[in-house]
Amino acid sequence: MSPLRPLGRLYRIAALWKARLEPVLKESGLSAAHFPMLVTLRQAGPSHRLTTGQLAALDMVTCSGMTIRADKLEKEGLITRERDDGDRRIIHLRLTERGVDLVDRLLAHYYAAEEELMATLDADEHLVLTKLADRLESSLDGPVDLS
Repeated sequence: MSPLRPLGRLYRIAALWKARLEPVLKESGLSAAHFPMLVTLRQAGPSHRLTTGQLAALDMVTCSGMTIRADKLEKEGLITRERDDGDRRIIHLRLTERGVDLVDRLLAHYYAAEEELMATLDADEHLVLTKLADRLESSLDGPVDLS
């Protein structure tokens, strides 16, 4: 059996990383698909608000995939939907106070786990990994539905 090629290794690392985070997300009633959406809203400035289309583009999912995720998060009281005052066809998603609190707790866990993982690399290795990941990411274009 031949060794995994680099992208296969990256896929395996991503799967292992996801598996490590799943129990913490599951405790909060979330899946790995919800986490990036909540984080993106948290990082959207003080309003914690983006349109469905903006969020879908940033999280690389389709608008229909975003709608399915938003339905669950709204039901859980983590986001609200707001119609745009200027164009009623546009829907904004906004984190609720409860959503902000949850994301902050989850991010604290995420950053601690990431720091632990990245501590296995020295500073030069970290820089090389970052540059290579940036180059690979920039070589791919267009939204991809990862859900």
